[in-house]
Amino acid sequence: MINNCTYNDIDIIIKLGKNFNYDFEKLNNIEKLINNKSILGYYLNNKLLGILIFEQIYETIDILYLIVDENFRRKHIASYLLEYLISNYDYEHIMLEVSVLNINAINLYKKYNFKIINTRKNYYKDSDAYQMEMIK
Repeated sequence: MINNCTYNDIDIIIKLGKNFNYDFEKLNNIEKLINNKSILGYYLNNKLLGILIFEQIYETIDILYLIVDENFRRKHIASYLLEYLISNYDYEHIMLEVSVLNINAINLYKKYNFKIINTRKNYYKDSDAYQMEMIK
């Protein structure tokens, strides 16, 4: 089941985020994102297993993070979250950055018609990033 995350989810959100980036908690105002309903969560038996964090400014949605608990990857959770965002929000295009090394994520985004529009050099400390866009 997919819902907006709540304050009760903050500890799990931070744990998932730190698996992605150790400074996740310092870099993000989780409470503000929750207030803005900008964190979608995938729940199974009331356990938060994946999150999609985004910002929407007018007609543009910017996906900041799509993170799934490492024990539950390859079970389509990222796809479900992405499909939910695409189907339930009003936008003209969706933008994101992804490491050029993250082939699984790149292939997932391509499956949903995201196109590589730019390469950002040294975006991550260990790699470049593709900037990808999906137009409605």
